[in-house]
Amino acid sequence: MARKIAIDLLRSHNAREVFTKLAYAIGKPDPVMAVALIDGKEEIIAGYDLTPRGIRKALKLDTLRYADTSLWGHFGRAFPWDK
Repeated sequence: MARKIAIDLLRSHNAREVFTKLAYAIGKPDPVMAVALIDGKEEIIAGYDLTPRGIRKALKLDTLRYADTSLWGHFGRAFPWDK
């Protein structure tokens, strides 16, 4: 999900570099930290459901075939988080 957010922010801000930081605590569905560093400027990540259920829905993780996903890596092969 951090990669999807970084790609979205990269495009929407026409940025050169984006780093995302997500941190979770056991037993809490929402992240305790959700920030992005966009070309050196820190911004709070908003507009995403970052609960486990929200991530599963956004990335369509219930419909993926995990064996196929893990074969040869999971980036750059037209998965939902790369679009």
